[in-house]
Amino acid sequence: MQIDHVDINTLGILWFSDKRLTEFPDHYVELDYLFDGAISVRREQQKERHQEQQNNKELFVTRAFARDFFLNYIHVNTDVNTDVDIVDEVKKFAEILYRYVQKNNQESEDFKIGLVHSLSLSELSQKKYFSDEVIRKINQELKENFPKFNLQIFC
Repeated sequence: MQIDHVDINTLGILWFSDKRLTEFPDHYVELDYLFDGAISVRREQQKERHQEQQNNKELFVTRAFARDFFLNYIHVNTDVNTDVDIVDEVKKFAEILYRYVQKNNQESEDFKIGLVHSLSLSELSQKKYFSDEVIRKINQELKENFPKFNLQIFC
């Protein structure tokens, strides 16, 4: 992931990974930098607790560009036949972001949500989760429900 994808219009990043935070998934370093080391702190907490059942989802918040900046990490277990609904996960994250926008009276601004994934997927699964059709469907859902949000693939 290139940090320069993040700009003043980026309100949050949705990060899908098939590795736990304790396993240093791809893009860990860049995202940890953007979130002021909060991912490393959470990782160490998980290691200290020897959590066998780590959370499949983690929400991080930091400050960037004079406002809150969000990261939603989602662990996808590709070893079992789990079916993560990417569209649904984006909508859930957009709802969190929209509540923040409403609370802070920023509804007149346009925002982007970055999508980062570090999944080891077959070509078929890659198309299932991140095809142009899926991305169009996500942006259509956002346009209908959250017209000021636009999804951009960061990597």
